Amino acid sequence: MEKVKLTREQADAIEKYKEVVYGTFDFLHDLASEHYIDFDLSDEEKEREAIKLMRAFVTGEYEVEPEFKVGDWVVYKHDNTIWEIIGELYGGKVHYNITRNGKHKRSVHKDHIRLATPEEIAAEKERRWWKKHNRRVWELKKGDLLKDPLGEIEEVRKIKNNGYDLGIYNVYRTLNCIKKRYSVACFVEDRKDV
Repeated sequence: MEKVKLTREQADAIEKYKEVVYGTFDFLHDLASEHYIDFDLSDEEKEREAIKLMRAFVTGEYEVEPEFKVGDWVVYKHDNTIWEIIGELYGGKVHYNITRNGKHKRSVHKDHIRLATPEEIAAEKERRWWKKHNRRVWELKKGDLLKDPLGEIEEVRKIKNNGYDLGIYNVYRTLNCIKKRYSVACFVEDRKDV
């Protein structure tokens, strides 16, 4: 097979590229070896970590492990419930104390939790707000007061199959409509006029 003929500029470009690529791989190998120094890792395991890092660099296909901190909302993977991190144990960002509804789980490993999405956090905050008022989410009762977008207050007059009659004219509204258009002004249990 005949050698490919290149111009001097092409040959220089290839040599420069090889230096960059080989230098990058040496750097990544050193980084992986030095970053993962652990007395418990064998040389083989360190080499696997270096290869993993190089593969991530070359393919660009990698996922960054989330870091957790006190105050983060997380999902406990065993039952998909939302908890809040209240403490870190052993200083290694591996085990955490979490809380939910006054209950605590201690020394939960990071592999058993994941960061909650903004939607999950919002749903959990809403659930906790309703629970604080001894209600299920959007459980309305006769006599509750709702505020519409214009600031008008309407009383829940009657509970029907998939909705409610509101106000003095008993205007029927579905629960979905109420969720979108109204906020709770006062629960019947908190009213002073009844």
